[in-house]
Amino acid sequence: MDDPLTEFENFVGPTKFAAILRYIRSNKLDNRKAEELARQLEKLLGVKGQVTGNFRRTREQNNYHHETAVKSIFSDFFQQYQEEKEEYPPISDIVQALRSADMGRLANEIAAPVRHEEQGAVSNISPENNPSLGTSAAIGGQGKIMSKLPNNTIVLQMQKPKPTTGTEPFPSHQEGHTCASHAIGKAIQRILHLCGFDGNQEEIIQTLIKKVQPALGPKDPDAFHGITIAANIEEHKTGKKHNVSILLNVQTDWETVPHPKYTDQKLEEMKIQRVIRENSQGAHALYVRKYEENVGYHCVNSHCTQNQYPICKDSVYAVDFISILEI
Repeated sequence: MDDPLTEFENFVGPTKFAAILRYIRSNKLDNRKAEELARQLEKLLGVKGQVTGNFRRTREQNNYHHETAVKSIFSDFFQQYQEEKEEYPPISDIVQALRSADMGRLANEIAAPVRHEEQGAVSNISPENNPSLGTSAAIGGQGKIMSKLPNNTIVLQMQKPKPTTGTEPFPSHQEGHTCASHAIGKAIQRILHLCGFDGNQEEIIQTLIKKVQPALGPKDPDAFHGITIAANIEEHKTGKKHNVSILLNVQTDWETVPHPKYTDQKLEEMKIQRVIRENSQGAHALYVRKYEENVGYHCVNSHCTQNQYPICKDSVYAVDFISILEI
């Protein structure tokens, strides 16, 4: 992890991170509260002293800067949590830590559903203005509609930590250089299916394009990391329809031979799908159906009726692992 604070900001999102900064700068988070927050976050780690100790040492320095020190509490906790547990911490646990540290106002802001702006997003998705959401907007997985989705992003061990994707990725028909949106849209569609729901593949793809590729220019799949979209889904068994908010996570491996423990079956169990980047005729992104040893990645294309199900092997230069969380 190169910059834990940036990773934490991407995790909670710009709206909630801005709320944290406002709270720090409001002078309501003094040293006593900050140290108590560090202790409460340490309880989630099960390891005492690391986050609190770092804060105390920073506070004793001559060039102590309060805002920087408090931000380090969050980044230290976030980094250590991923190192210890190999997953992201539940937002609900962070909210509870804030409440236990007597920061109820900030906890409420972090727990509140994100309100999407008109541009590029799809709707305001709080239960108050969309009754069809029911309790699915609850933080940390409580009352989720898609119960089979994990509560936290599963952090994979990338074999080779970082070149833009996008020429002319059921097959679809892309406009411009939007293959990344098409490939990721298919990955989301498959994850929904694995959870017992159907989505609208074309609707999902168009939402991704509006969010990340509105000018139809090329983007790498990791440019979609951390975005949220709303999706209309339908239960397989009952036909009941829901509108859910989805947080997208993209993890990139620059080693193109799959890790032996991340088999097709294991990835499906974890509700994770793959997109590959290949350059047989210029940079291109495709959704992966399956991997066959010594043969390559069986893919679904976005070139309408042309080469709908290619197999890619030697031209593959990166693999993006796609997962979603319901928020």
